[in-house]
Amino acid sequence: MFKDLDIYKVILLASILLVPGAWGYASFLDGKYKEAKTRHAAALRAGGVIHEIGRLSAQLESIKRNADRGVDQEPKLFFKNQIQNTDRSGQIKSTSFTVTTDDPSDRLRGRSSGRRSVDVTADIDFVEKDLTLSREYINALLFNCESQGVQIWKLRELSIENEALKGFKPNVIPPQTVENKWRINRLVFARRKPASN
Repeated sequence: MFKDLDIYKVILLASILLVPGAWGYASFLDGKYKEAKTRHAAALRAGGVIHEIGRLSAQLESIKRNADRGVDQEPKLFFKNQIQNTDRSGQIKSTSFTVTTDDPSDRLRGRSSGRRSVDVTADIDFVEKDLTLSREYINALLFNCESQGVQIWKLRELSIENEALKGFKPNVIPPQTVENKWRINRLVFARRKPASN
């Protein structure tokens, strides 16, 4: 059967066998091309992947700009911004609290104290008597103060009291559930910095 095959018959036979394979491969590539084209169009439209990447990139640049600005930020301004930016309800005004800082390096300047570092404290006093906050807000505030900014502030002291349990005596059993209204009695943050001799 193969003895009388010449070059033309081999080419014709190979074409008959290879053309359907080439057509199948071409249709496979065409399907992949159409799929890539639809994914590209989906990525380009509003809310698509490229739009989302651009939005996240702008947010990252904003965070970097804010972090760069926070390098020289005074502790009072830092905590004022954190307290008011965490409050989405607008309940807390700038007159609702005071921030007092204590930097021992100011008192030790010029003296040889032998200290390698000092603790700077920021005491936040909520002076508005009727101000009650939710536990969610308090948790968010603590998280934001410890995680935002270039300066590292850590919680040193926190004392909160539930508004409903204000007059309870120690030997009386409190109710099982209380309202989510808390008053901050004491809130102190601290950070360590090198002592300047």
